Amino acid sequence: GEQPANPDGAATEIRQRHALLVDLSVPSNLKPNDLLDDDTGVFDARATLDTSPFSDLASSAVFSIDELVFTRPDEAWFRYTITTTSATYADRFGIAVFNGEVWQITRATVCQDLALALAPCAPDPPTIPLPSTPEWEAEWQAWMNRANLYMVNDGCPPLSQC
Repeated sequence: GEQPANPDGAATEIRQRHALLVDLSVPSNLKPNDLLDDDTGVFDARATLDTSPFSDLASSAVFSIDELVFTRPDEAWFRYTITTTSATYADRFGIAVFNGEVWQITRATVCQDLALALAPCAPDPPTIPLPSTPEWEAEWQAWMNRANLYMVNDGCPPLSQC
């Protein structure tokens, strides 16, 4: 899609702000209050996570943004992986939006991860659909073509643990 004025700077900001958002070692009250485009229900879901049986597992989570694509100058989609001490959750999709001042991660992105740990946001945001622009479809197809190269050689898709 159309790029922002400084795509490298925007991508760096998105990666940094996402990393801070998902860093459970930093208390929520010490994080900027504009990391999310909407924080409705997120703090309550985090409180649920902190007291759940999955709290230790969630604390071990390491997030990595694997690819980032701008679909508009004020919107980016990213594919990311969550790795915990017991599982890897690959090929997750998130969205970042530019509010005119800073890049923000969407509520739907963080809420889908909290729901994965059985700490859903209320109200539940809509599921993140894959983008359907021609540019995104071309990027997705290119990634699938690269992924299928591995399948031919060893029978395992990339980012899997087979």
